[in-house]
Amino acid sequence: MTTQGWKTISFTDDDYGYDYHHPLHDTVLRIMQAVYRQHNLHPPADIDHWWHCPSLRYHVQPGASEASKIRIIVQEGLAEIPEMDVRFVIDVLQGIVNDKGADVNQRTPVEIAGLLAKVAKWVQGKVKSAKAASEQAQLRREQEEMKRQRELRDQTEAFVRRLSESKKTDEHWFTEDLEAGNCPVCRVKLTRCRACQKLSCSSKPGSSNPPCRGWEVDTIQWCEEHSTHAYCTTCRCAWDDKSAALLQCESCDRLKCKSDFGWCFGRPIPNPTEVNDRNDTTVGDAVAPPEAKSSSVDVLRQHEAERLPCLECIKKASEDVFDRCDGPRCWSHTGPTGSQLRGFVCEDCSPDGGIWCDGDHKWFCDQCWSKPTDNDIFECPNCGGYFCTDGCSFDEACGWCDKVGLCPSCREKPSEDRIATPLNLTGKCNRCREMVCADCEQENPLKYCDRCHQDVCGGCFDEDEDRCYECKEGDSNYY
Repeated sequence: MTTQGWKTISFTDDDYGYDYHHPLHDTVLRIMQAVYRQHNLHPPADIDHWWHCPSLRYHVQPGASEASKIRIIVQEGLAEIPEMDVRFVIDVLQGIVNDKGADVNQRTPVEIAGLLAKVAKWVQGKVKSAKAASEQAQLRREQEEMKRQRELRDQTEAFVRRLSESKKTDEHWFTEDLEAGNCPVCRVKLTRCRACQKLSCSSKPGSSNPPCRGWEVDTIQWCEEHSTHAYCTTCRCAWDDKSAALLQCESCDRLKCKSDFGWCFGRPIPNPTEVNDRNDTTVGDAVAPPEAKSSSVDVLRQHEAERLPCLECIKKASEDVFDRCDGPRCWSHTGPTGSQLRGFVCEDCSPDGGIWCDGDHKWFCDQCWSKPTDNDIFECPNCGGYFCTDGCSFDEACGWCDKVGLCPSCREKPSEDRIATPLNLTGKCNRCREMVCADCEQENPLKYCDRCHQDVCGGCFDEDEDRCYECKEGDSNYY
C-alpha cells in the first residue's frame, strides 16, 4: 500500500454506500457551513453528491509520518450542467480559505479552529497508522524473503549432500550456487518437486550439453504440458494407480498431469433393491447418481474410473472413439475421482453408440438419449433425421406436449412431397421461452401478466396472485 503522495477522502454516499457515515462527516459539514456564512452565502443543509460536495485531500512526503498539507475542497454543481466547479479550498493546517470565485484568501473563522484541529488530528492519526502498517508489511515481506532464502539454501545443501553421497561427481561446490539455488554441476536453476517440495536438478540427460550427472540423483520428471509440474523419483515410486499425479499417455508416450487426460468414470447402474422398486427399470439399466452425492463413492458403476488417452490425442483422433456427452445432467460430468477431470464416455458405457444430431453439433450418450428431459435432439417426423435446437436451428417443438414439427429443410418442401405436416405453433411463454402449439394453447391459454405486460404459460403464472412468478418474486424482494 502506498503511503506517500496525495490522498483523497470523499464524504458522499455514492462512494461508501447508502448507510455509510464518515467519522468526519459532521465536522466537515460544520466547517463548510461556517465558510459559506463567512462569505455571506446560504450555508448548505447537508453534504450531497452534487450540490455541495466536499472532499478531504492530504499530502504525505516520502518517508514522512505526518501529512504536510491538508485541504478541504468544496465543489458545487448545477443540475443542468454535468460538471462541478471548485468553490472553496480550505487549508486546514494554515487556517486559510481560498474563494476560487473571487480568487481571494481569508483567514478561516475563529469559531471553527477547534474543528480544523480535529480534522488535522484525525488525518495525522490515519497517516501514522498507515505508515506503521506499511512498515509492518515491509518487515513481514523481508522476514518472508529471509525465510525463503534460508529454505532455498538448506534445500540446495540437501541436494548437494545427496549428490555427494551418490558419488556422481567430486567437483567443488561454489557458495554462489548455494545462495542462488543452482545445480553445482551444470549451474542450472534447481527445480522443486511439486509433491515433497525438495529441490532437484532438472537437466535430464539429452536435454543439456553435456548431460548433467546431478539429474541422476532424483531423476526428476515433469509434465510436458506444465513445465512447473515436476516430481522426483521418490514421490513417483510411492504412487499407486489412483494417486499418481504424472501419467504417460499410451498413444503419444508423453508424460502429463492427470488433468490432461480424458477419463470415463463408469456409467452408474442401480443396485437390485432399486430395480425392484421401479417398474420402468431393469437390471443393468443406467440411472443417474444422486446430484447431492457429487463424489459418487457409493454408486455402483459399470467400471472403475478409466484413464483414456490424453486430451490432445483424443482431439487428434480420426474417429470419435471417446465422446463428451452434451447432456447437462450426464453422469460423465462428475466422477468419483474428482470433478476437475474431463469426463468422457467409453464404448462400454454407451454400447449403442448414443446419438449425434445430423449436423454433428451435439452428441448424447445412450442414457441421456433415453431421457427426453436430458437432451435437446428431436426426430423429424417427415425425414426421420435427428436435429438439435442449437446448431441445427430446430425450433419446431411444443414445450407442453410431445409433438414435434418438421426440420428446417422439410419445412421448405412442397406439401405434396411431405408425409407429415408442420406443427402449428401459436404462442410462446415469455418467461420459460417454450413454444406452445395450438392444441395446448386452446386447452390452457397463455396468461397475461399485468405487471410486466407479458404472455406467460400456466407453469410460470401464479393464479392466486394474478401475476407471473418472476414479478411476484421481484415484488417480495423489493418489500
